[in-house]
This record gives sequence, structure tokens and C-alpha cells, in this order.
Amino acid sequence: MLTFRANISRSDYFYAFLAGLMLVLAFAPFAWRPVAWLSPAIFFWLNLKPMLRGQRMRMSWVYGIGAFAGGIHWIYVSIHYFGGANSFVAALMVFLFVVLVALTLVLFGGLASYFPYQSKWSKLLLVFPAIWGLTEWF
Repeated sequence: MLTFRANISRSDYFYAFLAGLMLVLAFAPFAWRPVAWLSPAIFFWLNLKPMLRGQRMRMSWVYGIGAFAGGIHWIYVSIHYFGGANSFVAALMVFLFVVLVALTLVLFGGLASYFPYQSKWSKLLLVFPAIWGLTEWF
């Protein structure tokens, strides 16, 4: 049985959220292309810490919320102004959409927790990118 103390703090979740939020800067209208590499790199680095499966899945979900919530304001505008929904309903729909779409990254956290014994470099260069690609394909 693998026993260890999971040293995850609230600031780690906050950094995961910021890294996800930062991913928005890689796309139009900002188009800061290096951020497309930097954001997942920060997320992968945060996942190098030893943590329980639930913590890793939660961190992946928080990263996904940041990544999807940052550039989604146009959906609110579409629902509210063009769809005719009131502000509360439009905001609730957008919130639920972000939360549910972010669940796709929970799969990353779940699969990544099955590789606790690999070296940090093999995780950074092989395991995490392979799992990321698999979850994107899903």
C-alpha cells in the first residue's frame, strides 16, 4: 500500500486555476503563443507533487474551470441578448457549462494518478503529455 502525506495546499489549487486562466491568453485576440506551452507546463509541474487520486482529479478540474471560464463570456452574451434569457438564467447556464466541460480534465487527473512511481522527467516528458493527448482525443 502506498502511504504518503499529500502536501497539497489551497494555493496549489489557486495556481492551477491561474494556469488555466492564463491559457486564454494563447488564443485570439491576444495570441501570445508561448502561453499555450507555459500554461500546461505549470499544470504538469503542479501535478508532480505526491497527492491522492481525488486531489489530483480536483486539481485537474480547477485547472479546467480556469481554462474554460476565461474565454466564455461570449456565450453569456449570446444566451442573454440573442437568446432572450434573463441575466440570472444566462449566467447559470454558462456556469454549468464551464463546470461540466471542465470535467473532461478530471479524466487527466484520474489517469495520471496511476503512474506514481515514474521519475519526474518521464512524467513531464512522456506520461503527462500522452495522457493530455488522450483526454483531448476523448
